[in-house]
Amino acid sequence: MSAAAALAKSPVEGTLPASKYHVTFGRVVTSEWIKFRTVRSTVWTLGATFVVLVGLALLVAATTGSSDPGIGLDNADIATTPLVAGTGFGQLVLAVLGALTITGEYSTGMIRSTFSAVPTRTPALVAKAVVVVIASFVVAAVSTVVAVLIVKPIFSGTPHELDFGNDDILRVVVGVPLYLAATALLALAFGILIRSSAGSIFAVIGLVLVVGPILANIPVHWLNNIADYLPSQAGQQLLTIDPSQGPAPWFGFIVMVAWGVVLFGIGVFLAKKRDA
Repeated sequence: MSAAAALAKSPVEGTLPASKYHVTFGRVVTSEWIKFRTVRSTVWTLGATFVVLVGLALLVAATTGSSDPGIGLDNADIATTPLVAGTGFGQLVLAVLGALTITGEYSTGMIRSTFSAVPTRTPALVAKAVVVVIASFVVAAVSTVVAVLIVKPIFSGTPHELDFGNDDILRVVVGVPLYLAATALLALAFGILIRSSAGSIFAVIGLVLVVGPILANIPVHWLNNIADYLPSQAGQQLLTIDPSQGPAPWFGFIVMVAWGVVLFGIGVFLAKKRDA
């Protein structure tokens, strides 16, 4: 046997085949999932999301079921109001989660280890987005299902009973977790761009809860049109039974996702150019 053949069959002592430790996207996602689920803030924020969505659904349904819901709302509006009651608080909580997922690593310096393990950086950031979006969607979906199970018997036998044969009601039920997951992606994108927990959370809350409502209430038509296509206003069309203005519900959600994807793409580009 030649020396070359012997070396090919017997690796040098103390070494392992390189392929055994090859960095694949699946392994990067697994790594990011381990980091994500072992951070205390993840448990608190996801738990708070569940409590807010379910708790407010129960409170609003119990109140509505025992009183006159008022004038100006049709039955589908009334039926879905408890299900969307917690989305305002829920998006704030998931905005914090999305931002902290990346800014926490910048503040502790762990991001240097992450980027050393994945030198191209893009797979690591995409893996973070996958983990954050899926986790947010799953928790919001479970919370919505639990809220439906609570609300349905309360409204049973009333004119505003939850009817899943109604396409608008079904759209709202599906839309709640989609909307909240898109919010988490938007927050992660701001986290990559700004790299500061406080700055990222402030930017997301400002864009979602401050800028949009201000522009929407200024009596200038073109400013109102801009407000309709800001991420939160556009995404909330998915949660509205009969939108009176702005984009159509599913198109509005596409607009919201586009905001998150574009900002995330810009963040990834800048992350590859910046020092960790």
